[in-house]
Amino acid sequence: VAPPMEGNIPEYWVNAVTNQKVTPKYIEADVDYRMGELYLSRNLFNEAIKFFSSALKTEPNHNIAKLRWGYAELLQGNYFVSKKLLKEVLAADPKMKNVNLYLARNASGEKDFKNAIQYYRTEYKNYGSLDVGMEYANFLASIGQHDDAMDFLSILQEKFPDKMLILNASSIEQQSNQKSKTKG
Repeated sequence: VAPPMEGNIPEYWVNAVTNQKVTPKYIEADVDYRMGELYLSRNLFNEAIKFFSSALKTEPNHNIAKLRWGYAELLQGNYFVSKKLLKEVLAADPKMKNVNLYLARNASGEKDFKNAIQYYRTEYKNYGSLDVGMEYANFLASIGQHDDAMDFLSILQEKFPDKMLILNASSIEQQSNQKSKTKG
């Protein structure tokens, strides 16, 4: 949706990713968000979280800052905080890229496999990414749902015929270990 126009100059600008109106507050918050990204890219999670938090104090609707704060918490294993932040993002923007993926990883970390599956399916349905599809297939294999993993791998292979798709060795090994435990 294009912003209202006065002559040839827009009345306001809109962030192309978030569709949020760009205001001075938004720009101030975006500086903190970008600093958070720099720290996150260097695995300096606490520092990144401080900047993401600051961005949200300035602009509470800066959903990308909230998403990345949730991701930083997830990477540290802080599942409760991560889930809270990510669910807030999901409620505000159900189609935001990666929010369902991060929630799937969070649920997996909490051993909540039913919800992890649902979040993976939703992320894949929304974006059809090969990377997400492969992560989902490997997740299924790692939790002992090898047949479902192989079925999904077949779907991916049809969609991406020019790719050679193989489950991770660790997923196959986990599946093999689970089978030997149930036999023994």
